[in-house]
Amino acid sequence: MTQEDRIKYADEIARIEGLDINDILTMDSKFVWRVTDGFQEPLVRLLFTNTYDIDEQRELIQSLKTDFKTVCIEFSGSFNESMYPDYFDDLEYDIQCNRLITSINARKPLPPINIPHVYPTNQQQHIVRANTGISSEVSRIKELEAENSALRQQLKEQTAKGNDLLKEEFERLKQKREDMIVELLLPAFYNIDADARSFVRKIDNGMDSEGVAEVTRQFLQEKKITPSKKGRDIWKVLHAAKLYDRVEQSWTREMRKA
Repeated sequence: MTQEDRIKYADEIARIEGLDINDILTMDSKFVWRVTDGFQEPLVRLLFTNTYDIDEQRELIQSLKTDFKTVCIEFSGSFNESMYPDYFDDLEYDIQCNRLITSINARKPLPPINIPHVYPTNQQQHIVRANTGISSEVSRIKELEAENSALRQQLKEQTAKGNDLLKEEFERLKQKREDMIVELLLPAFYNIDADARSFVRKIDNGMDSEGVAEVTRQFLQEKKITPSKKGRDIWKVLHAAKLYDRVEQSWTREMRKA
């Protein structure tokens, strides 16, 4: 990219760096077109650096395809799939192979640019914090979940009589996992242990993501959940514990129905 191009895209780059995944997914199609300068590949790839994981990248590529189609129809009155930029196929291929789109594997990466940020410092810090992942407490839930999975597998391999000691350890870890999830959810339930525990026991039984969202809305309507904590505070715990397998933007959409 020439120096002239770097200067030309400076404003778009600064805007992209100030977005998070929810901003991009909910942005009007014409503004997606503008912020990527008509879906220029380096700028589109830069959007993917604002995602957390491969699931969000799958959702982002579908959203971008919809935006591209919408803009084409608005501008020209027609659309067919041959109009998609060739690099869209490359992005989908990488994502299908569970390969995260990053600035490192970009086919045409943007070079470093020295420009002043036009967004507030606290917003930039928020993005950095978001990309560092969930808290260490939530990571401990993942570790317990991995231990539970291993014990479940061992239980399946036991004889019909089973192994009492292994079952006892499994129940201990199961209770420890429940206690951990309840502890992390307590602030969202007005620090009422009984409500948080009742919530966890209702959803931790193989319930699908739609059912989990519905139960959460019921607790909200019963005023057992603090409204200000119904979003990321609850989502990150449920997502880490594998009780809700969809991205944060989907959770936010579900909570708006309450």
